[in-house]
Amino acid sequence: MSAPSPGHGALLVFAGGLVGAAGRALVSAVIPTEAGAWPTSTLLVNLIGAFVLGIYLAVHQRRDPDGRGLHLWVVGVLGTFTTFSALSHEVFSLFEAGRATLATTYAVTSVGAGLLVAFVGARLGGLVE
Repeated sequence: MSAPSPGHGALLVFAGGLVGAAGRALVSAVIPTEAGAWPTSTLLVNLIGAFVLGIYLAVHQRRDPDGRGLHLWVVGVLGTFTTFSALSHEVFSLFEAGRATLATTYAVTSVGAGLLVAFVGARLGGLVE
């Protein structure tokens, strides 16, 4: 099979982006974060996204030779569901609020746990036939 055309790939990213952005907004509405508090919703979506990414990438190599799923799921859905910009803003805001320890703990937790759950997802995804 061949890779999707640039226009087709962009449509897949757009469609996936609608789903991911809606999911992100829903999590933020259900789990709001007060200013200066631990950013639970962003951490949650980033960890879920990293876990699903790990599973997807493990399975992707066997089941998505044309890259259509990569455009839809990884770039579109997961790219808009997870958010590095929100993580950066929240860390900066915590520092600005004088909560340096919380900011540092949140940044380290987000990156470390994100990598860990991506690895676990990849391992689990490797078990999927």
